[in-house]
Amino acid sequence: MNRLKSMPEREKFQHAFEMVRLYHTHVLPFVEKHLGYAEMHNLRSVWQAAIIPVHENDPNKDKYNHAYSNWLWMARCSYDLLSERLSAEALSEYKRQLVRIKEQQLDNPNLFFLCKFKAHSMLAKNLLYEMQWLTPLELTSQGKEEVTCTIHDCKIVQTPGTERVCHMDCQSVGTAFALKVYHLKRVTFPASNGCKIILTPTTA
Repeated sequence: MNRLKSMPEREKFQHAFEMVRLYHTHVLPFVEKHLGYAEMHNLRSVWQAAIIPVHENDPNKDKYNHAYSNWLWMARCSYDLLSERLSAEALSEYKRQLVRIKEQQLDNPNLFFLCKFKAHSMLAKNLLYEMQWLTPLELTSQGKEEVTCTIHDCKIVQTPGTERVCHMDCQSVGTAFALKVYHLKRVTFPASNGCKIILTPTTA
C-alpha cells in the first residue's frame, strides 16, 4: 500500500497561519453583519487576549504549534458565540463561509486534472495530505473506490473545550469541503481520541 506523504512542519505552519489571517478577513465581517459592531469588536478582543506571538526565527515546529493554537482559539470562540446567538439558517451560512475560507487556503495545481480524470484515489490522498495541518493521521487502506484514514490522537480533540470545533470546523465543514472541492463523499466515525474517515467517490 502506498504511504501518505508527510506534510513538512513549515507547510503546516503556513496553513495554520493563513487560517488565522482568513478568520480576521472573513469571520469578523460575518459577525458584524449578523450581530453588530460591538459583538465583532468584543470577539476580536477575546481573540487577541490569547494570541501567541509567532517569531520568524523560531523553529518551524514551534511556529506551527503557535499558529495552530491561535487558529484553534479563534475557531472555538467564534463558533461558541455564533452557535448561541444565530438561527439555524445563519449558522448554515457560517458553515458555507468556512468552506469558502478553506477553498481560499487551498493551493493544489493538480486538483483540476485529478477531478477531470476522476482519479478518486489520488484525490483522496491529496485531501488527506492537506488535512495533516489539522492533526496527525494515518492512511490505513487504499482502493480504487475507497480510501480510509485513522486519526488516533486528534490534535483538536486533545484540547479541552473544542468539541464544537471538532463537529463544525472539521467534521461538518470538512465533509462539505471534500464534496465540493474533491468530489468525494466523506463519512466520519468518531472514536474516543480521534476518528476513522472513509472517502469514496460521489455518485454524480
